[in-house]
Amino acid sequence: YNKYGSRTFDVKLIQSFYNDLWLEDRLGNWNLDRASLLDWLMEYGVGKRFPEVCKIVYARYACEQGKEGALWLGDKNPHHSLFINDLIHMFPNSKFLYLFRDYRDNVVSYQNVPFDSNNPTVLAYRWKKYNEMIQDAIVQHPTRFLNIKYEDLVTDSHPVLQSACQFLDIPFDEQMLEHHKHQSGSKGDWHSNISSPLSTKSMNRWSSELSKFDLAKVESICADFGSRLGYLPAVKHKINHQIFLFPSVIYASILIKLEIALFSFPLWLRTKILHSYRKSTGTI
Repeated sequence: YNKYGSRTFDVKLIQSFYNDLWLEDRLGNWNLDRASLLDWLMEYGVGKRFPEVCKIVYARYACEQGKEGALWLGDKNPHHSLFINDLIHMFPNSKFLYLFRDYRDNVVSYQNVPFDSNNPTVLAYRWKKYNEMIQDAIVQHPTRFLNIKYEDLVTDSHPVLQSACQFLDIPFDEQMLEHHKHQSGSKGDWHSNISSPLSTKSMNRWSSELSKFDLAKVESICADFGSRLGYLPAVKHKINHQIFLFPSVIYASILIKLEIALFSFPLWLRTKILHSYRKSTGTI
């Protein structure tokens, strides 16, 4: 957006945009037909602005997945929590499905991936700050958000999906309850569950996978805010922040600031940093 957001696309700019797309390593996981994408961009992108050109990329992906005529184009990414106002500015008709989860299970989930911190205090602080940012955005733009509790989605899927369809003004389809039968495969080990039926197996894992000390640290950070979302604490006594939590909290706050700052870097530098990080963690 920093490079293209203020410009109207001509053929030369579309070619530049197309070349820059492939600086993002993970776009390779989309398995797009590159020639067809370029043809679409040239056919539909000339004279358009940045948001419309982005939509063309997503629409092309939808078509290659057999979803021609998609009414909504969606993207699930936790980092969007940091840039909601920017996204609303770029996409004025956007809506947000705010899917939140028990902070303790969220911590356990991220401890099991190769590309993230395994420090429970760091992960808990990030969960809290990301969700606080979303709550602030909801206050400013209440009609743009639908709150969905992860645990409700997997235990009582039908009404939750119906409410999501109503929010997006699209018809509910029973096939949504069998999404796993229509997936072409995962885009990484940490996304493997998209090809599986909805399951409760990821609920309450924290009760057996978090030590009592780690649980106490996580709840000292998240319990008050988590209670607002319906997650009751399991630990009665909080840990002294200054002694045990302060260093990790400072580290986590710096990481979040760096995550935000990274997207102000020039595109070539940002993608180079991301590539090096992903290579070092074995995720590409």
